[in-house]
Amino acid sequence: MDKGHSNRLRPLIPFSTSRERYLIADHPIHPNGNNFVITVKYGGYFMEAHKDYKNAVEHLRRLTDKLGLKFKYIG
Repeated sequence: MDKGHSNRLRPLIPFSTSRERYLIADHPIHPNGNNFVITVKYGGYFMEAHKDYKNAVEHLRRLTDKLGLKFKYIG
């Protein structure tokens, strides 16, 4: 993943998808205090993987936009 992108990711953490949920955070806990349901840990970050397919793709697209990366859906 890294390739220098973590410097751009750090200021976006936690990355929220709503007032109640994070997509990626330093700790697997949502803003409302609930634990992530399905946690993926990578490089010291935690991602909430408990998402329906359509929203997961959209939230990843929003994150890559903020990072200045190209996102191409090929599914």
